[in-house]
Amino acid sequence: MALINEVIPRQNFELVRDKIGEILAIEFAAQFALTSNAELNATVHVERIVPFDNTEMPCINVLLSRGNFDNMTAKKSDGTYQFNIDVYAKSKSSENQNGDSRASFIMQKMAGMVMAILENPRYRTLAFAPPSVAHTQVSEIAISDPANNQDAESVMMGRLTFQVRINERVELLTANPIEGYETSVTLSETEKGYVFTKFP
Repeated sequence: MALINEVIPRQNFELVRDKIGEILAIEFAAQFALTSNAELNATVHVERIVPFDNTEMPCINVLLSRGNFDNMTAKKSDGTYQFNIDVYAKSKSSENQNGDSRASFIMQKMAGMVMAILENPRYRTLAFAPPSVAHTQVSEIAISDPANNQDAESVMMGRLTFQVRINERVELLTANPIEGYETSVTLSETEKGYVFTKFP
């Protein structure tokens, strides 16, 4: 006979993972609206394992990598979670520039935007009400070796390592950051995984 007789809620790391994706989807949509630059019109996925094909780029994938716990007491513990944020970009070669160079520039621009968004003071607590999130930090950017393929388009991928420290066993309180924004997003399930989609 089960001893837990209530539904176990979503854990804090799940809420944080989805909030990261939501924030990136909103802010990249806003940047695309400001610049009309199709190279920045990225779709944002969460825990997508199926490989991306060229028709889906530019795109971003948010994945939980690990969690470490300390300061444990009978009532609480602190958790430091590491999230991998993968950024993909593509480009074709032209007379003036190689596709791999251009794809690399686009990917690095997107990686810089992800870092600027997540380190912006407005998102220091990822829009959760204080003191839910104690600390956030982009700790690393790594660039993958380009794939050796014969496609007409070159693809580049970069990975940002994002660390979030939260108090476990305490419910995260969301301070809705979407109010006042014209664009909102929802997490939808597709055949290839979960993706944030924009809706009016």
